[in-house]
Amino acid sequence: MHILFSMSLAGIYYHEKIRGVPGARIAAEKAIKKVIGHGCSVSCNMCLNKNNAGELMDTVNYLDALGVEFIHISSVNEEGLWKEFNKKNSLTYDEQLQVLLEYIPHYYKGRVKTGFVYQGWFTAKGFDGEYSSGHLVNHEQETDFSQKPLCSSSKLKAFLNAEGMLSPCIPMDGKMPDNKYMSIYERPLKELFTDSAWTEFNKLTKEDYLQRNVRCRSCEYRLQCDFGCPAAGFIDHDRFWGIDEKNCFFLKNRCAEKILKVARYASLQKIKQKGVYV
Repeated sequence: MHILFSMSLAGIYYHEKIRGVPGARIAAEKAIKKVIGHGCSVSCNMCLNKNNAGELMDTVNYLDALGVEFIHISSVNEEGLWKEFNKKNSLTYDEQLQVLLEYIPHYYKGRVKTGFVYQGWFTAKGFDGEYSSGHLVNHEQETDFSQKPLCSSSKLKAFLNAEGMLSPCIPMDGKMPDNKYMSIYERPLKELFTDSAWTEFNKLTKEDYLQRNVRCRSCEYRLQCDFGCPAAGFIDHDRFWGIDEKNCFFLKNRCAEKILKVARYASLQKIKQKGVYV
């Protein structure tokens, strides 16, 4: 069994500022070292905004040195207190793309072993590993979307919040309509994996999604799009069946081509010459 602990680190310098707790980064570092010391793996989450985007390279290098296995990098969700007080610090989609394009060469030049996924737009499994650009599928013709799960990720994992409620993921916590939110303090976890909000969510298909979104049904990118993230769609439109606008930006602006072009060139620069990567 592969045990993976997920921790949040908002940036090597920004973490304590956003947490408001002196010593928060050092405490996180100690926790990471302790977990790895027990033979378990650690992944970290980093939410980007205008205050910490410039720390991306230093933060990834720092976590790589600690032995973190994987880093999930995404923009801040536009909801809650952030939306009310800090929206001006959010990155636009264009800015998010630019941050990634500028960072990829540093990742390969630094020979980083830790893998990372950025917004679902790009995934790299270490400087000498595989890389890919996400959000793309290759349906050559119309397919039976009723056989495709709304979210394939939720079939492999689940999230337990502080009250013991089981959800598909952190962003979807408490957002599912008319579903069975039950706590592990009320029912055994084994039962929640057979009858709960999580199981109801996993019954939903991409056809259910298409039936509720005319814009998606008529979109020219329908056969290349995997319809994005349900949680992101909720955040963008404040409703369960909302459209993931970030996914639309990715496809309509041909981001995959731009990202893979930079990644191919950067990965080629790792050819070793006289002991130096150039």
